[in-house]
Amino acid sequence: MENNSVSFRWKDYREHNRSKIMDLSAQEFIRRFMLHILPQGFYKIRYFGIYAVANRQRKLEQCFRLLGYTPSKPLFAGMSAEFILSHITGRQINRCPVCSQGVMRLLRPPGELF
Repeated sequence: MENNSVSFRWKDYREHNRSKIMDLSAQEFIRRFMLHILPQGFYKIRYFGIYAVANRQRKLEQCFRLLGYTPSKPLFAGMSAEFILSHITGRQINRCPVCSQGVMRLLRPPGELF
């Protein structure tokens, strides 16, 4: 800090982590710094709380129960992709597009090109 101005180094991730120096007035620096401080009683939920990886499903179910809300299941849960596509398009996607009689089969596992 010098002459009511604050200089600090920061990383510009748009320019391949290039380090830069920014000069701000002391008032503007404190304003920007204070934006990162949570109000009293608030907590970051990135690593804990209802969205934490450990017991996430159980915690979300408990939250829904306490709110009196029953989450709906996905419309196509447990159905195969073939069934979903035939249901949406009204056509059997595994039928030959030329004769509509023959059944097409997948010869290679998905993702295997050659």
